[in-house]
Amino acid sequence: MNDHQRAMARKAGKSCGYADGGSVLDGKGYAQGGKVEKTMHEFKTGTLHSGSKTGPLVTNPKQAVAIALNQARRAGEKV
Repeated sequence: MNDHQRAMARKAGKSCGYADGGSVLDGKGYAQGGKVEKTMHEFKTGTLHSGSKTGPLVTNPKQAVAIALNQARRAGEKV
């Protein structure tokens, strides 16, 4: 949620949707962005590695999604 959307939500008297951890939740209570967004950005820029930073680069989008969801679950996000 960007600043404009947040301001419009406040003006309409709606909650901005922040959970305890500061992540934005969608309508069903699932975290948006966070680890998944960061990991997918790494994949798109070509800097996502499987395993450690010295491991091979991830080139398969399905593998990138699996890594992103795994990291989010380990961080305690509801995915």
